[in-house]
Amino acid sequence: DRHAQALPVRARDGARRYRVRLWLRRNRVLAAVSALAGFAVLSGLGVAVWQAQQAQQQAQRAAQVKDLVRWIFPADDPLSRGGPENRPPAKILEEGVRGLNAQLVNDPTLHSELMDDLGELQANVGDPQGGRRTLATALKERSALYGNDSSQAAITLRKLASVEQMMGLGDAAREHAERALAIWNHKEQSHSVEAARAKLILG
Repeated sequence: DRHAQALPVRARDGARRYRVRLWLRRNRVLAAVSALAGFAVLSGLGVAVWQAQQAQQQAQRAAQVKDLVRWIFPADDPLSRGGPENRPPAKILEEGVRGLNAQLVNDPTLHSELMDDLGELQANVGDPQGGRRTLATALKERSALYGNDSSQAAITLRKLASVEQMMGLGDAAREHAERALAIWNHKEQSHSVEAARAKLILG
């Protein structure tokens, strides 16, 4: 009678696994809900750990950038330079690029991002040749990291084309702008801001 009711029989009384199996048979819904709840808790814990790791990485990256900025710009202070030297912006950025090459050899992702930004800045402060060299390096690095047809490569291609247009290098500018636009078209983002900027270069 106890066996028919899924209750422990005397012959197996005290067997832990036997009792657990019978309890699961009698309480299937409760067992399923408990298992799902446990899975949800573990999943939430995993997400929280991942988010904490991401936050730590971002904090480390921000600290690296802060150190680089301090290395580049406070050096323009005559007291820290050891003399009343007044460096032009192009010179500051040129030294900043050298600082990136020296200090970020083990972080190619951050190095490529900052080279992309500094190259554009170099051109905007009157050093298009330096900016073109820096952007060419950024393009090589970003293509290696993300792929030749990546959004990151397309952004750098467009910046490089803009600098080349500024320098009067029409053929090179057109080539790079066309490559950038082709990437955006392939990604079905032909109406994006970056695609529009590439189209302006092409005329």
